[in-house]
Amino acid sequence: MRTKKGFTLIKMLIVVAMFELAAWETTNFAAAQGPPPTADIPLIHDGLYAAKVTNISESVAFMPDTGFDTNDAKIDVTGLATVNVSWWMRSGTETDSTLFSVGIAPFDSDQEWLGPTYGQSNLVAGDNIVGTDWEFRSGEYVIPDPEVIYINLDIRVMPGDSVVVDDFKIVDTAAPGVNLLANGSFEDWGAGTVAGAAADAVADNGVADSWRFFAVAGAQAVLERVGGTVTNVQEGQYSAKVTRTKGGGDSAFDKDDPELLTDIAGIAEMEFSFWMRSGTGAPVTVAGQLQPWTDTDRKNPSVDVVKLLLADPVPVTWKYYTTTYTPDEDVILVSFRFNVSAPDAFVIDGLTLIDTATGTEIMPNGGLETWGGGKVLDDVVAPDGGPDHWRMFAVSGAGAMIERLERQPPIPNAVKWNWTVF
Repeated sequence: MRTKKGFTLIKMLIVVAMFELAAWETTNFAAAQGPPPTADIPLIHDGLYAAKVTNISESVAFMPDTGFDTNDAKIDVTGLATVNVSWWMRSGTETDSTLFSVGIAPFDSDQEWLGPTYGQSNLVAGDNIVGTDWEFRSGEYVIPDPEVIYINLDIRVMPGDSVVVDDFKIVDTAAPGVNLLANGSFEDWGAGTVAGAAADAVADNGVADSWRFFAVAGAQAVLERVGGTVTNVQEGQYSAKVTRTKGGGDSAFDKDDPELLTDIAGIAEMEFSFWMRSGTGAPVTVAGQLQPWTDTDRKNPSVDVVKLLLADPVPVTWKYYTTTYTPDEDVILVSFRFNVSAPDAFVIDGLTLIDTATGTEIMPNGGLETWGGGKVLDDVVAPDGGPDHWRMFAVSGAGAMIERLERQPPIPNAVKWNWTVF
């Protein structure tokens, strides 16, 4: 017969074993995933996925070699003079990381390397430290000779370091509207290639389409697909979800009210930007408008740069929109307007209006961080009120809803419990 004292001892041993198991699972989960970013730093920058490259080689020399490149889908630069390469990146750890290179290598029409003749370009030479928050980088590559028909983009990380990259673009500087690089936002995975032994070039999620991941000559590295969920918020703590619930009449989320206009007197040029995604499970058409004002009344814009930005449907994943606005001389105020048809919805965040001459932010509450003081008019459901310095209205039979969406940060070092009944 088991005594009460013996039963208590068994219970204690079970509890200790469970805590040890939980601690082991916690430690190994953190080791596999790496430390999560803070609540203010998104896992990804654009779309649904980003690429994380970690060099776990012991050597600090260039050889053994590992990297992530476009060798299997080189970029055609036939007839171009200069290309601009831009991207976003952050450290893959809680501290700064170091890149070896973001390089451009030239190739001829047979895709033979021309490095010995024309050399290679390192776009991060002299500035290869990567901080823990997302940062934008760009650089130009001058095509050295008409013999150069293709270029290869590569990312190499120093041993012991980790970098997350997203939203790569390569554009002709003379006609920058088209990204020459396939899958630069790493949205498509599984069709890329791996060079090196599986134990050395670890890519559990496969490789991003049109990219190659390699670890050769003794190198060891890990490639990870980061992201996978559409977040509520892109920047800060809150965003706004706007839904058109009834058609007819007029409805919009805007600043098109005399009390909400942004003063731009004396400013010659501005950069306007924002993040937006569909509020449904499919792309949606969103109408946007820039509205200039003189000191007395509205004025038709010479070019509605916001309308042009939203010419294509807004995707399901976050997309960054940016444009430059040069006001006419008599324009001293400006407002912005966004609307959608029923029953569609969009989510918007991180609006900025910056004086390009000084770098000063001139739009109040563009980040949509403060709520309750905005204007909510007529047939609008607004459980959290409206964001300060903004207006949401639905009139003449229209119906709408505006919701405050809140950031959902990742839970670090989550413990998985396995309960066993004895």
